[in-house]
Amino acid sequence: MAVPRSFSFNGEPGTGKTYAIAKTVTDLGLKAVVIDFEDKFEMTIDGCFAEFKDQFEIHSILVPATESKTDPTLREGKKVVQADMKITFKHAPDYLKTCLTLIPLMNKILDRSDFNALVFDGASPTLRNYIGLAYWKYLHPGRASPEPVEWGAMNDFEQSFIDAGIGWAKANKGLFITTGQMKEDYRDNKKVGLSPYISGKCQHSIDVTLELEKKIYRDHTDYTCTCLDSSVLGSWFEPMTLERGVSDILLEKGLIEY
Repeated sequence: MAVPRSFSFNGEPGTGKTYAIAKTVTDLGLKAVVIDFEDKFEMTIDGCFAEFKDQFEIHSILVPATESKTDPTLREGKKVVQADMKITFKHAPDYLKTCLTLIPLMNKILDRSDFNALVFDGASPTLRNYIGLAYWKYLHPGRASPEPVEWGAMNDFEQSFIDAGIGWAKANKGLFITTGQMKEDYRDNKKVGLSPYISGKCQHSIDVTLELEKKIYRDHTDYTCTCLDSSVLGSWFEPMTLERGVSDILLEKGLIEY
């Protein structure tokens, strides 16, 4: 069986996605370049993997706003829409500046081969819904938001980064891992569950898509790992414990190797 080169770890906040990445990298003895879309990865390394810190090169790419913008632009005779409610405070992320920093950084990383794991932590939905939207507005000055038919441009923006990560991993025989949140899934206006925030096209391009779950009960907490999509082993479900995490399961199934 061919060893997969790309993985997507998805789950609600607190399900251990960042920890799972750090554990996988340290267990395999890899050198990882991390693009941190949530500015939290270094905290996990300092708190849980401090002795392995030299295995991680972390780029926290969120650029803070240098001033507050709190005055709505009200248009005479027009309804108040979502764009009118946009308020940005000083020190909050400036997604356009973040995007204009991220693109050249990504180009430099893709030219390198001195590491063997590329990680996007917290990429979905930040990459598409915030950074991608800010870039769209930059390319369309004077327009507050895209028309419904134009929202696909943000999917294409996300796809370009995911494709680049997958391509780097294949070219360098490395590992590409991206993490993302879950969103509510509706059918006929009825909630039927959760699905990964990463776009369906991106998910299909990735070798293995996982969902990490945490269920808290009165006397214990259950952690589980579900494979939603895989090009090699199909779908599966595995319980996790403190002694048996994501990296252990992937090793058992031959999906990663030392």
